Formats: sequence, structure tokens, C-alpha cells
Amino acid sequence: MASYPGCQLFLPISEAVSIPLDQLNLVIALFSAIPTAVLFKKVCSRSKCSSKTRHLISILGGFAMLLFMIGLHQTTQLFAITTIIFAIITLPMFKSISHHLTLIFSMSVLASAHITRLFSGLETDNIDWTIPFLIFVQKFTGIAYSLHDGRTEHYENLPDKGYRKQYAIRKQPTALEFYSYIFNFYGVFAGPNSFFVDFIDFIEHDRQEKMENIKIVLGKCFSGVLFIIISEIGLKLLPSSVMTDASKISEFSFGYILLYSIGCIYPIRFKFYFFWLLADSINNAAGFGYNDSTQTWDLLSNIKPIELETCDNVKTWTRFWNIQTAKWLRLVVFERSSKSYRNQLTYLLSVVWHGFFPGYYVLFILGYFTTEAHKKANKFLTPWFDKNYPRIYKVLCFLTFHVVVSYGVLNHVSLTLERVLIYNRYCFGYGYLIIFAGLVIPWKSFVPQVEVDTGKKTK
Repeated sequence: MASYPGCQLFLPISEAVSIPLDQLNLVIALFSAIPTAVLFKKVCSRSKCSSKTRHLISILGGFAMLLFMIGLHQTTQLFAITTIIFAIITLPMFKSISHHLTLIFSMSVLASAHITRLFSGLETDNIDWTIPFLIFVQKFTGIAYSLHDGRTEHYENLPDKGYRKQYAIRKQPTALEFYSYIFNFYGVFAGPNSFFVDFIDFIEHDRQEKMENIKIVLGKCFSGVLFIIISEIGLKLLPSSVMTDASKISEFSFGYILLYSIGCIYPIRFKFYFFWLLADSINNAAGFGYNDSTQTWDLLSNIKPIELETCDNVKTWTRFWNIQTAKWLRLVVFERSSKSYRNQLTYLLSVVWHGFFPGYYVLFILGYFTTEAHKKANKFLTPWFDKNYPRIYKVLCFLTFHVVVSYGVLNHVSLTLERVLIYNRYCFGYGYLIIFAGLVIPWKSFVPQVEVDTGKKTK
């Protein structure tokens, strides 16, 4: 793997076990970060070290991980971009537009990386600087907009509900605080996104210093390992590539394609569960991630596997999938946009952040229309069915939703236009057919409308 810029020390092991070196390095880095984080919590607690020391150690550990994973050149590249962002949010000349300028600059850099990946070919697709940069963009824009919200002239007018007032930053971050927030070793590569006020509270106060959480950390690690084992077995038994191979999928009936699509997305999802649970456990091991509101270690949780797998609608799905990214989108776009187009702007930022592969857009456009279909169902179907056949309705919603999800996810992982077209040729675009049927059918004409809790008749 000559094109991979990271550490080559474990190349012989990589070749012996037939695991790509970048993936092997990632696993080594993440699992090494856990004991390092435990040591940080015990040795560098707030009662034993100053805030500056905790910041410095967090930064040094982060740079060590980046150098191991992506090499000196790409680490320097990330440092340079981060320094430009710090200048934007610090220099007085940019004060009034720093938040918008940060968004434009960071998203432009990310978009250029996505475009390069789009045309470079999947066969050369290794782990590189764009993986941590996805989280960097969330942190850059989050801190920029929160600084804007924290200025006196804006803060007093912020709504009490939502994230803007909760995450508003009232004091300009120092360089040490900023670089520590971006480069800390327990979040630099795997994330998840965190908000600056929570991070500073952890560094400066470390309220959970004496709270033992090793069972929480081990529990998340064990769950993550279990998911990746199931994922690897599932990927061998039900490879999604079968659905984008014209010579194979052409031999299957529509019913088989439907069932295979539903089954093969589980091991794909479980890979995300592994990565996010492991990332969460690293932060928790360092002492970061306790939620005072829920009294649990879920402040940085990115996934709720049980709630996700048992949900029956898109609204619940988005609440438990990639949670920290959803919070970022809400803070940066949704809560500061007009009601008439905030959903569209939120989806737009989300799709650009993810990348430009055609498969992504099949999923995100489907997600938008699924949201609209869910609104219509809640308006015309849910009141009557909940009153008369609640259990049957819930089962039907669950099955329909997960069938649609299977279609969307398979398109998402297919990536290229050629693969997407092959899959849709034989599956007949069933996800869109289901959703468009839900949008077009005049449910009000043959489903009785009942009184809702507000006392008003459902229109």
C-alpha cells in the first residue's frame, strides 16, 4: 500500500492477515487510545494538573495519533487549515462575518476533497486526512456560530429552547483551548463531534474526576467488538456487492432482491455501530462525555442501537442515528433558518458534508421525501389507526420503514452511478415507489378523520 501515508510499521502483519494497512492502523490506534485515555483520566485529572497541562497533553496525544495514521504531510495540512480557521474567528476584521466565512471556507476545502475522491477511483480509496476533517468541519463551524451567538448583542435575543443559547460561547477561546478542542487525542480521529462549552467544562472542572466509569467504557467496547464480529460474518454471508453485480442480480427474483437488500444492510450498519461505540468509549475513558441532564455517559453518544433498530419512522431514526452530526446540523443551520426552507438547507449542508457520490444523493433525496411522507401519515393516517388498530399499524409502519431504509442504504453504499443504476434496474426503485405512493394517494378520501388531542379535526 505505497499510496497510504501513515505508519508502515505493521505492514508485515497487514500482509500476513490480509487486512489493508490503513484499516489495521486505525484499529490499533483506537484500541491504544483507550488505555491512554484511562491513564489521562487518572494521572492528568484536574486535581493533579492545571488546565493548561491537560490541554497540552491532549494536543500532543492527538498529533501522535495523526502522525501514526496519516503521516507528517497530511497532519501539517490539517494544522495549517486549523490555523486559518483560528485566524478567521479571532481577527477583528472578520468579526461580523466570521461564522459564515468559517462555514464557506471549511466546506469548500471539504468539498474539494470529496471531488478529488469522486474522480480518483475507489481502488485508491485509503484512510486519509479527510476522515478527521469531517469532524473538524463540525467543530470549526460549531465554534464559529456559537461565538457569534455568544456576543452580547446576539445572546440576549436567543430563544431559550434549542441549542443556540445552550452552546453559546461568551469568551474568545485562546489558541491553546482552540487547538486542544480540535486536536485532542480522544476525539481527533474518530470523533464524535463535541461542543466547545462542554469540552472546556471538562478540561477546566473535570466534575466526574472521582466517578468510576470503567464498566461503562468496557461495556461500550464489548458492544462495539460484538457488532464488528457480527458485521464481518454478515459481510461474508451477505455481501452488498451482489446487488450491484449485473451478472448476479439479474438471476434473482424481485422478492429475493427485496429480502437480500433488507438482510445485507445490517452488517453494514453494524460497522458504524462499532466505530461510534469505540469512539464514545475513548472519550468516556478520558473522563469526557457525562451528561448532567440524563445522569449517564451519553453526552457524546452517536448511536442508540436498540432504539434505532426498533424504530418505525424517519423522525425517530434521525434522533438515534449519527446523533452528534444531527445536533451540529440543528445548531448551524436548522435553528437559525426560516421555517419555510430550513429543512431544505439542513439537507443541503448534510449532503455536501457527506460527499458527492451519486449513491449518497439517492439516499438523501429519499430521506427528504420520507420525512414529507411521514408528516402526511401523521396527519391523515395515524390518528384513526392509533385509535382502532394501534398494534397492526405499528407493525406495518415498522416493516414499511425498514424496507425503505434497506433501499436507501444499499444505494448509499453503492456509491457510483453505474452501481446505483444496476441495482435500481432490477429492484425497480422500490423505495421511491413506496414513498411516492404515500405522498400521492389521497388518504383523506377513504380514511376516516378523527379528533386529535387539540380538539381540532385533522385536516
